[in-house]
Amino acid sequence: MKIYIIGQVASGKSTLAKKLAHKYHLSYYELDKIIWDDIQGIKRNYQDIKNKIEEIKKQESWIIEDVGRSIFQELYPLCDTIYYLKIPTVFLYYRVIKRWIKQLLKLEKSNYPQNIKTLKQMLTWLKKGLQKENTKLNSIPQDKLKIITFFKIKKMLK
Repeated sequence: MKIYIIGQVASGKSTLAKKLAHKYHLSYYELDKIIWDDIQGIKRNYQDIKNKIEEIKKQESWIIEDVGRSIFQELYPLCDTIYYLKIPTVFLYYRVIKRWIKQLLKLEKSNYPQNIKTLKQMLTWLKKGLQKENTKLNSIPQDKLKIITFFKIKKMLK
């Protein structure tokens, strides 16, 4: 089984992916970690990213999650299902701010230092992601696409 979960920043991708990975005993890949080298704190070069993608492609089963970057579209044909998390905009902005506060207070793990600059960056990523949402949806093979709304996500997490 190969599942790809796509959604905006703070849409619940990681939470759902981890839950499904545990339920179905799948390897879980957070594609942000393919783009970013957490140890060195830098963005990986193109060839390193491609090498990591090739490693994932060789796996028999997996679940991956991302905001829908074009560099990962080559994984679409391999997927059995591609879930797109469609969350109301107001909830997304609320969740970005809530996440930032929790990470600022060290109540939640963060992959980067929390300050007002990172909050602005996350809000910018969300705004840009929302502007590209229809383009992302149209790039996904329709026979593999399942749009999951806010309330369906809640049910899937139970």
